[in-house]
Amino acid sequence: MRAATWRRTPGRELVIASWKGTLYGLNPGTLALRKIGPAWGGEVWLTDLSLDPTGTCIYFVVDSTWSGRASGVPVVRFDLDTGRRPVLCFLGPLLFANFGYVPVGGYTAVVDPEGRWLVMQLNGSSSRATPKTSSTSSRR
Repeated sequence: MRAATWRRTPGRELVIASWKGTLYGLNPGTLALRKIGPAWGGEVWLTDLSLDPTGTCIYFVVDSTWSGRASGVPVVRFDLDTGRRPVLCFLGPLLFANFGYVPVGGYTAVVDPEGRWLVMQLNGSSSRATPKTSSTSSRR
């Protein structure tokens, strides 16, 4: 197990991710394990899963391995009922273009109790190719 939700789904399961990014439902009372499916295409390293207040969707950021960076650091909402996984945004290009910031690891994703906000913590660094916010030149 690499990541898990701390709240349970309506079916009383914890959602867990294997070290290769496969999602499972685990019933702690019976120890029954149900395969949900891949979190993202290919093998990914997920570090945190956040269950929404309804217990039907999980949120995560794919950025703890090179696969996440190669995909643009997607923020994903995975619907546990349908298996659909729409991408909410691609943070890699957004953060670099606007701030010159290169994310190099996503470790936390938390949905607030009302389900209105998703807060993430991303490690990263500034790039030497930081975009300019203003252009000034001096002529002599």
